[in-house]
Amino acid sequence: EFDAVRRIILDDYDIDDPAGRLRYKADLKDLLKMALGFKPITETKLNLLTDALFDVRRKRDSVLDYAASRYGQSLIAGITLPKEMQDAIQKDVENWNALWPEMSITRNDIMVRARKRQQAAIKTLRERLLKEAGKVGRASEFRQR
Repeated sequence: EFDAVRRIILDDYDIDDPAGRLRYKADLKDLLKMALGFKPITETKLNLLTDALFDVRRKRDSVLDYAASRYGQSLIAGITLPKEMQDAIQKDVENWNALWPEMSITRNDIMVRARKRQQAAIKTLRERLLKEAGKVGRASEFRQR
């Protein structure tokens, strides 16, 4: 609220995100609404759009993770997936691609995710513990100073 008043006085109508990038250019009405504690329509629309995009991305990742986990498990086990499982995965991916062609899931996307899952599964417990211990060690170095 005080920031909106400051912006009106300084004639600064640029609304930035926390990283300092321009989100949108407000007008005097928007700043007056903000000074009274309300959110301008522009900001609300941007928040809705951002939330919707994150939601779509999350859903895409869940479909991709489902397909990659099945392929990843078969790669680790050294077997091919049964035809029924391949058809089920294909159906889910095709359904996603029909709904969201601009964010389609390709076979390459699935294989890259499956390989990453395979590499993570192959890491030994010792490697994981050493990696985590390194993070803890680095964090404790900063706290001591």
